[in-house]
Amino acid sequence: MKGKIVVVLTGAPKGTPSELGAHLNSDKAMMAMKRGAIGVISIPTDEDTRRRPWDKRVAISDGPAKGWVGTDGKAFSRTPGIMGGATLNPDVAAPLFAASGKSLTKIRAEADRTGGKPKGFAMKAKASLSYAQTWKDVQSENVVAVLPGSDPAVAGEFIGMTAHLDHIGIHGKGQDTLHNGAMDNASGVATMLEVAKAVAKEKPRRSVMFAALTGEEGGLIGSDYLARNPVVGGEVVGLVNFDMPVLTYMFSDVVAFGAENSTMGKVVADAATKAGIKLSPDPMPEEGLFTRSDHYRFVQQGVPAVFMMTGFEGPGEKAFRGFLKDHYHQPSDDLKLPFNWDAGALFAKVNYYTVMGLANGAERPKWYAGSFFGKEFAPKAAKAADPVK
Repeated sequence: MKGKIVVVLTGAPKGTPSELGAHLNSDKAMMAMKRGAIGVISIPTDEDTRRRPWDKRVAISDGPAKGWVGTDGKAFSRTPGIMGGATLNPDVAAPLFAASGKSLTKIRAEADRTGGKPKGFAMKAKASLSYAQTWKDVQSENVVAVLPGSDPAVAGEFIGMTAHLDHIGIHGKGQDTLHNGAMDNASGVATMLEVAKAVAKEKPRRSVMFAALTGEEGGLIGSDYLARNPVVGGEVVGLVNFDMPVLTYMFSDVVAFGAENSTMGKVVADAATKAGIKLSPDPMPEEGLFTRSDHYRFVQQGVPAVFMMTGFEGPGEKAFRGFLKDHYHQPSDDLKLPFNWDAGALFAKVNYYTVMGLANGAERPKWYAGSFFGKEFAPKAAKAADPVK
């Protein structure tokens, strides 16, 4: 691919394990760069289009690109070799494929089947990408606090708790353009603070880092900076993330992203049992949630992490999907929503039991030997034997 522009479909093959699929989808530019590509053009799949129609995609694409600047004064980029990228409407992209004797409609149809993997081919086309841009310096802080561990033997090992404090601000063209972010993510920050208060009273063995992070909506910016530039006087060995628990119903299950990849999974399972709820598999793998919140930047630095969302049992699916459809990234995500405060207390409880289990555990969290993420991001770290299924 040296010196070429790569054209990719969004998403991952249907049937790919949820967390792996989310990772593969988010890392396409990195994979292209490693093979010499200098640009990436993305085309939405049929599934992606059903989930996010083109007009909605256009409506959310008018904001500035954001990133962070290191102490050397240089803007950080995970893919410095990719000089530019674009997303094409499939209707516009179809002639590009036709010129190479291929049908984009058939390719997208194949990708829409379980296990469908359209094969790559050289396109008989050239493309040029040009940009006009301005730079604006903006300062936005992460807010970090530390609770020292009570056991000197493991006080240098930190259990992290993170929640993003930003939302998308003033946006759109309607009568109300203020996006309040009550559920996304004031509820997550509030839950983290409640758990922090409870943890602080217990004086756990390991140290605990509490971090309210900036720039999640702009690309996990605050978490990327903190994961690469730790401020704690030790090592973050495990992380629990709080992001957009939908608290409009009393849930009876949670989805724990990341739990199957490390020994944190047993701690989460024990916490769920103690809280009187159960763990469920990801009910929306097409959303790629595992890579869309702050914990993922720590995973990329080799730190085992979990991120819980309220589950789909009982009234859960209707309430959760209803929130995504009508209120997610909308001005209506405010305190007029029917918050169920008992559900909020239960969500805090299961996370509290998780954090305390990790902070007081006999061993620090370890990746399982068979975990893709452990092998990809922490190849030299000590691994735990895979659990018997």
